[in-house]
Amino acid sequence: MTLTARFMTTERIHLFEMTQRLVAAIDDDIWHDPARPLQVALRGTARSGKNIFADAAREILFDRPPFFEGRVDYDEVWSGTHAGSPLQMTFINAAWPGGYDNKAVNNAFLTGTKIKRFLAQRSAGGMDMVQNSASWSRHAGLTVYIEKENGIAEDYGDPRYKQHPAASGRIFTYGDLYPWLRYVEIVIEDPRLLRSANFRAAFDAFAPVQGESLWQRSLHPLRTREYPVPVYGIDIKRNAP
Repeated sequence: MTLTARFMTTERIHLFEMTQRLVAAIDDDIWHDPARPLQVALRGTARSGKNIFADAAREILFDRPPFFEGRVDYDEVWSGTHAGSPLQMTFINAAWPGGYDNKAVNNAFLTGTKIKRFLAQRSAGGMDMVQNSASWSRHAGLTVYIEKENGIAEDYGDPRYKQHPAASGRIFTYGDLYPWLRYVEIVIEDPRLLRSANFRAAFDAFAPVQGESLWQRSLHPLRTREYPVPVYGIDIKRNAP
């Protein structure tokens, strides 16, 4: 089972609010499982604000300011506590060819090896965030796409918003009015999130949400479906329900 929400944002603060509404609804037992950290893929176009997800999540997850190791926007490890238990947030931007603080990461030639070595240093439950890696995203339980008009995707393919005429139309309509106009797509595959009533309630607020099983998709592998793409703050209420 996969759930997907597609919508637009018009202000930078909307990306912070979106992230914090979702992260705050994640059950504590997920954060406190060192064997199964929540794995998040951050994808989209260049300079679209993808790293806002990591910054916004960090602001609300830790009980107090966490301890930082690494290099900002390259390889970050944030350690502290959440609800009194140890918590780690890791973030790696896989787009860089080098310059990481972690020497083992710098010595890795392949992107997959680089990511694997970085994530191996985890010592507590929490969240792993990998940015700009289309290949790694298949491991993610939560994938966030953030795209802007005329941006270049990390795999140099077309942005996802071009697959949806409703999104393309709204970018054309609102692009000149809102410099921070973004197309956002959130895909949930982690079964723990899918089972959580608390998380589902928060996620459903970003309607319309489309869910389709693998079996349903297998029946019509070439089918294309058009979905409405609401605007956060206009069609979607900014305050949590």
